Amino acid sequence: YDMSLKFSEAIFGADKEFELSHLETCDACNGTGAKIGSKMRVCSTCGGRGQVMRTEETPFGLFSQ
Repeated sequence: YDMSLKFSEAIFGADKEFELSHLETCDACNGTGAKIGSKMRVCSTCGGRGQVMRTEETPFGLFSQ
């Protein structure tokens, strides 16, 4: 990812927001959309998508993956 900074932002600091795309396999259903060892039901952790979105706040900004 590229990010442009003004000279003053590089010297004095600045708050910037950006999105980082990264998909993880859901631990509760292992990407199948159903809980492991169960009949086919919608996973309550990921809603049947097989992936979870996680957002974390760091000193460098808000990261969602």
